Parts: sequence; structure tokens; C-alpha cells
Amino acid sequence: MFESRLGIAHEKALKLFVDELGWIAADTTEIVRYNQSARHGTGNALAVIRPRTSAEVSKILAYCVNADIQVVPQSGNTGLVLGSVADASRQQLLMSLERLQSIETDTDNRTAVVGAGVRLSALNAALAELELIFPIDVSSDPSIGGMIATNTGGSRLLKYGDVRQHALGLTIVLADAEGTVIQLGRGLRKDNSGIDWKQLFIGSSGVFGIITKAELALTLRPQQQAAVLLVPSGYAVIPELLRAMELQFGDALTAFEGMSKAALERGMGDSPVLKSAFPEGNIPPYVILAEISRSYSQYQGEIDIEQWLTIGLESIFSDAELLADAMFGNYQQLWALRHGLSSGVQSTGYLVPFDLSFKRNKAVQFIEDVEAELMKKHAFSQVTLCHFGHIGDGGVHLNFVIEHAVEEEHQIQISEALKTWVFSKAVEEYQGSFSAEHGVGPVNNKIYQLYTGHKCKLWADGFSELSSANWLGNSKFGRDSEEH
Repeated sequence: MFESRLGIAHEKALKLFVDELGWIAADTTEIVRYNQSARHGTGNALAVIRPRTSAEVSKILAYCVNADIQVVPQSGNTGLVLGSVADASRQQLLMSLERLQSIETDTDNRTAVVGAGVRLSALNAALAELELIFPIDVSSDPSIGGMIATNTGGSRLLKYGDVRQHALGLTIVLADAEGTVIQLGRGLRKDNSGIDWKQLFIGSSGVFGIITKAELALTLRPQQQAAVLLVPSGYAVIPELLRAMELQFGDALTAFEGMSKAALERGMGDSPVLKSAFPEGNIPPYVILAEISRSYSQYQGEIDIEQWLTIGLESIFSDAELLADAMFGNYQQLWALRHGLSSGVQSTGYLVPFDLSFKRNKAVQFIEDVEAELMKKHAFSQVTLCHFGHIGDGGVHLNFVIEHAVEEEHQIQISEALKTWVFSKAVEEYQGSFSAEHGVGPVNNKIYQLYTGHKCKLWADGFSELSSANWLGNSKFGRDSEEH
């Protein structure tokens, strides 16, 4: 007979805080999806507890703190750094926030108060009839709690910014003996009456407390959108091309997403629809998906947005040798190309991924440097570089794919060598970030300790009483994480 490692007394006590749907035991098939990470690896939770309210989260955390039970919060479980599943020790209780599903909109204030478990797609579906949107765009479908915990950026950060810029208020439960519930922010866009404490929790990966609800600033839903694939004449001109696009289209420029040929080939797979974006199937070495948008409907006499995009690009073509080509196509299909890259790359071999960011003018220099050096490194001869990302804001998703034919032991050796090389070059040489928007988590916790941890020791010690790190599952920064 299965016996819970949690202990009968603790299990009975915790079950009292939730209804019959709020508990999933470790010996059930239902727990599998909570233990499975989005990219790689699995967890082994003691059990899953699913509260419905901030009050229930408070009771659970208070009990676990006093009983010395580690808790791992899980939001949408779409993260890529193993931050939202329990570890393999089977000593951690997983708290799923998926039942925190409230949505309350205020059209006059143009805000929504949203439960941490609400999916991004569900929120935007609820806002559709109001012609509003929460504009953080990612290819997965994360939950709001995880997006705030990792300060998600996404493909349209160039225009709308990250989650931090849209969070006007948070409800947070601290992992202390009382399970203290705190409300930070009042839905005000302007408030200089004191320290903005909610910023401490945004992007902290759940270390200081569990976010259960958020008040979010919304934007008008775009009414006109147009996209194009740009082929720059080389890496060196991309910063100048970006500046030219910004001068030509102003804040109508919504996205500027870079995609390498190797990433596109894997992202398209065998889809003839996606391949049709490129004449005769010829994919350039590097392609940029650019988008412009307007938040209002076209008025009489105004130039059509696609025509505006065409005229603007003609001007850029004539001003300098920035563009080798520009390819127009179906708007939805062009974005399908971009959003299909992550899963396409992952499916073609053993993946060694990096989520990096740089100053805008340094990002393309880094890519060009890595490509050149990779060609010279014999140890990486069985590795293909597939990179893409938010080149308009300096973000680079650098993915190395090791051939399936390589033995597993050798794959791991190559992976570790790649990590040492890439992180050193990105952080030390190019002064970039080793985690642009995926959070920290166990996958790159060693890198955090190497490049950041020692710098934050005194700062972290100063918040020792506030920090829930001793009680949440990963005490070294990075439990919950969402990805695009």
C-alpha cells in the first residue's frame, strides 16, 4: 500500500485548507503533468495542493513554515529552467496556482485585477470585447503569476515593454509563520508617496513570496497590423536598420525579431504553408520579422497600413545599403514562422539553450562572433547553432543542437563545454545577461552563483526576515518561471 512521505498527520491537516479537488496525491496519474517540466527534466513532488484564494495560500504557507515543509509554487508550468517543478528528492510539496482564476476589469481605469493562475490567452479572450489587451506576447501560454515572477518580456517588448511596466498592484503571501498577506500598489499609474515595494517581487521568481493576484495596466487592442520579413545586407547593418525603422515608423514599430536560417529550417519542418514565405524555398542566412501596428481603425483618406509599410521600406532601400530583400506575406503565417522556432529547434536534437541579452548594438556583434568561433572549434563539429530572438531589444535565444547520433555521455560533455564558453563570452566579454527573461531556476543556478550570487549576498542578508527562500523549494533564487 502506498504511504505518503509527507506523513498522515500533515496530509490530513493540509487537506483541510482546500476542497476535494484541491489535493492530488503522489501515487496518482494526475500528478504527472505537474511533475513534467516544459523543456526537459521531471520533478517528484510529495503531493500537489491547489488553493483557490489568497486566504487558502496563506493558511497553507503558514502551516508549511511551522512544519518545516518545503513548498514549490507552480503557475503555468511553461518555464524552461526547471523552476516550476519540485526537485527529485520527493521532499517538496508543489502548490499549483491554476485555480486562482478571477478576472475583474475596470474599463475606466483600463486595468484588470487577475488571479495568478489565469492564462495569458484566457485574459486576452476576456478583454477582446472591450477592445483591450495585455500586450506581452510569448509563443507559449503562461499564467499571469509566473509572468510577473519572471518579469516576462516577449516579442513586442520593443513597443510595450515588459511585465514590470504593466504591474500596478500585487497581492502577495509571504512564507512566514503567519502566512502574511500583503497588498502592494493601488492601481495608480502615478504614485510617488513612498518606496514601490512591489518591484521587489516582480522578477524575483517567487523567492520573497507567492504572487496570488495582480492589477495590470492594459493597452488598446491593435486595429491595424502589418508584417514583413526583412533580409539585412549583413549583421553589421542591423543596428542601423533598426534605427532607420524606428525613425520611419516611430512607435508604430511593434516588433523586430531576428531568425537564423538554421532555426527557420527546423521551425518550418515540412509545412508547405510556412515554406511559401520564401521564394523557391531559399532561406536567407538571417531574417528579421518586423511589425507595425495602429491601435485605431483606419479612417477615411488614411493610407492603408500595409501600403505605409511598403512606402517606408522603399525609403529605407533608397537611403542606404541596409536591406538585401524584403518579403511580404500573410500576417498570421509570418508570425507562425516566429512562434514555431522554439519547438522546432527542440525537436531536432539534444538542445543546449541560452537566454541572453545585450545592449542593442552588442547583440549582433555577439552572434557574429559566436558563429565565427564555432566554425573553428573542432570539439563542436557535431553542433548546429540555431539562434533567434528579440534583436530589437538586445535579446538573443542562442540554441545549440547536438546531433541525435552523438552518444549521450558525449552530448553532456559537449553541453558543459558550450555553457562554459558561451556564458564566459556573453557575461564577461560582452557584459550581457545570462538570463534575459527565463528566470534563474536550477538549470542555470550555478551560473547565477558564479556571476551574481556573491554580489547579492549582503543585499540578500538584509532581507533575511522577509525572504521566503528558507521555505520555498529552491533557496537559491528561481522557483517559478514562464517562457515564450
